[in-house]
Amino acid sequence: MGGVWACLLVVATLLGILSGIAFFAPSATVDFGDLADPANLLSVLTTVKNDGAVTLYDVSVELGLCTVQGSTAAGKPVTMRGACQSTGDLESLMVLDKWQHHKMLSGEKYSVAISELFSRMQISHLDYADISIAVSYRPWYFPLIHRTRQFRTVGAREQSGSYEWRFIPLDE
Repeated sequence: MGGVWACLLVVATLLGILSGIAFFAPSATVDFGDLADPANLLSVLTTVKNDGAVTLYDVSVELGLCTVQGSTAAGKPVTMRGACQSTGDLESLMVLDKWQHHKMLSGEKYSVAISELFSRMQISHLDYADISIAVSYRPWYFPLIHRTRQFRTVGAREQSGSYEWRFIPLDE
């Protein structure tokens, strides 16, 4: 009879440890809101959210380009290609200073306008974009470890004529 109780105690302990790890696991997510201008992919507001139960430190948002097609304010066509793979690995990421080094409490949101970055490249309108948003952070209980999550998304004109952003899964 004592062996049964010992097994139950071991199982209960393991379940407690696993549920504790799941509860305290850090998690940052990215969401694209509705387009303010349905004819321009740049009018989207990107929201980064701390979905975990722990505070995240040194949160930074970076943007990686796969392919971008658009135009300048003068109507000049622009096409840019970066080096990206289906795994989400990018050789270079772009960032603005104000997108870096934030502290995010559990449930807190932080908004990023990708148009700010593209306007610095003289791009005022996007027709197509295959980009990756990378969120790096440090969970409070591992201060020396930086984690990065990438979210790849494609924005294009739908059959209805409107523009939409769609997340595409990364190969693991």
